[in-house]
Amino acid sequence: MKTPSILTLVCSVLLWGIGWVGIRTTQAFQDTPSASATPAVESGSAEPLTEPAAAETTPEEAQKADALLSEARSGLANRQSLQADMKQQILVGERKLLSEGTYVSGVFPKLRLDYKIRVGTMQGSLTEVCDGQILHTEKTIGKVGAKGPKELEQVFTRRDVQRILAARDSSPNLTVASQGADLGIGGLPAMLASIDRCMNGKRITEEEFEGQMCRVFHGAWDQEILKKYDAALKEAKASLVPFFPDIVQVFFTADTLTPVKIVYLKHELNESGKITGDRDLMILEFRNLKLDEAVPASTFQFVLPSGREETDLTKQFLELIKEADAALKGESVPQAKKK
Repeated sequence: MKTPSILTLVCSVLLWGIGWVGIRTTQAFQDTPSASATPAVESGSAEPLTEPAAAETTPEEAQKADALLSEARSGLANRQSLQADMKQQILVGERKLLSEGTYVSGVFPKLRLDYKIRVGTMQGSLTEVCDGQILHTEKTIGKVGAKGPKELEQVFTRRDVQRILAARDSSPNLTVASQGADLGIGGLPAMLASIDRCMNGKRITEEEFEGQMCRVFHGAWDQEILKKYDAALKEAKASLVPFFPDIVQVFFTADTLTPVKIVYLKHELNESGKITGDRDLMILEFRNLKLDEAVPASTFQFVLPSGREETDLTKQFLELIKEADAALKGESVPQAKKK
């Protein structure tokens, strides 16, 4: 069954929403879109990833922003559970793609993500379930209204989270601070940890979201981290740069500092390279939050449909860790000899 590249891209970007840099970037997205489905790359977009000159921030503003993110991370990591309805907007060229689903997390790394998305006459879904040991993923793609394995393309994979985390922890260039976000593991706590590791706080603003006042963290790339990812992207850079964010905004509820909205933006530049504005790349919204409420154990259990098989990706991720570790310290990884 052949499926449009645009939907494959969408599924990749959905994953990108939870862990949007690091090994997933080094991996260069296993489902790279075809040139015909990818928006044209602007001239110069394959230049080194560097942050254009932006409005200056004072050391005091930056310190307060970093402190806010750190406090929110700590509070979220100590939650026994978080449940929310999730909405995601992805902007691919002139397209605005919408997906909806649910997010449930327990004690790290237990989580469950369920997404559904529709693109024209095609539909897709993504489910990720981790019981703390094994992360199961089910990706389904097919025409709207299609039912059953004969009409749908379904892919089932699994990976041993604990083995992958252990390998990451023993790799000097893949810091523990990532908390698994770069591996697509860990949900919101991991996502905030990755932002904390990769971006520097710039300032805090107060803005309203869904009728409640929020404290908004504004961050931009740490230049040293950006240089490492620039080196890791290599030939994939031209295809991925249009989807690579420049800045992030995280909306935290004022009372519990729970993230309710995360926005990734890209700078718009004039011919001289001066920033003239920002455009949204992706927006994640979390509504109907439930904090620390009991979650049935069955939520984090995955049942493989009868007659189907899972592809074990554990070894692939262990290899990716080695490759990413080497790439981030500027070394090459010896390739296996062909027989």
